Amino acid sequence: MTKRLQRDEASLWRSRFRAPILSWVQLASSNPSRGLVCLNKTGVFQLYAWDLVRGALSTLTDAPEGVMHGLISPEGEYVTYFQDNKGNEIGRLVRVPFHGGAPENLTPDLPPYSTFDYAFSPSGKVFGILLAKEGLFHLLLH
Repeated sequence: MTKRLQRDEASLWRSRFRAPILSWVQLASSNPSRGLVCLNKTGVFQLYAWDLVRGALSTLTDAPEGVMHGLISPEGEYVTYFQDNKGNEIGRLVRVPFHGGAPENLTPDLPPYSTFDYAFSPSGKVFGILLAKEGLFHLLLH
């Protein structure tokens, strides 16, 4: 005899299709006890600080449209990501402390821009941004 399919929202089979997806993980190159995780735990991809010593994740972003890209600094002190307006891809690079806090604008002297790449030097002393502005690509080093 076959069972009837349970269709209510609490049905066990539905949880299989709602399981969180881990998109990527990145460890701090000079401090591998700290990591950055992109996960859709709430249904939207966000960035999470991963403390490997404690085995704990803590939320760093909560943008309604999500945040799919970020970068942990080599020493693991900060997480950098692009903060745009409702997913329009025009905004600013910001950083937050590994343990959370308010985003800090990394380019306060620039008008909003679009970027698709940013990176730290291996030592963490130089930060580079490739941005598109006025029909050209610009490489900024700080």
